Amino acid sequence: GEMQLVLLDHGMYREIGDEMRMAYCQLWEALILQDRKALHRSAKQMGIPDFAELLPLLLTSRAIDSKVKLGDRMGHEERGALRSKMAADMPGFTHDDFKIARVTEFIQSVPEDLLFILRTQNLVRALCTDLAFPNRARFRLYATLASQGRAHHASPPEREEGGAWPGAWSGAQGG
Repeated sequence: GEMQLVLLDHGMYREIGDEMRMAYCQLWEALILQDRKALHRSAKQMGIPDFAELLPLLLTSRAIDSKVKLGDRMGHEERGALRSKMAADMPGFTHDDFKIARVTEFIQSVPEDLLFILRTQNLVRALCTDLAFPNRARFRLYATLASQGRAHHASPPEREEGGAWPGAWSGAQGG
């Protein structure tokens, strides 16, 4: 039994520009606080305004207005309602109305930097799953890092006030 620190090098590195990094931090703010307007604002800043409503599903497995706690799975009823809403709002993405062309359109519209972030985040998700690291803890870590990233780039008056949300995520549903 001696403790060991193991460093996992995923071998994927890329310099992400400030604009994309800040938009991604703002995206996590929107996801944690379940703020639909901020979600759409960050999606627009990242260059994928038409696909904003997909981002919470891809990153947290819940809709932006979900009633389940962050890190928990949506129930059957909520998934059904979401499926119906998506069929109306975003045709081509539901099980009953799946169109590979629509998925391809989404993937092709995602900027390279964001695609890289999503691939890397998926790798981290898989490793966390293998290591039994809870989703909720992983999301809290993302929120903390996003908050720190926003505070680091905030103007001096925003820093003094603590920004709009650092720490607010802990009181958000599922926090």
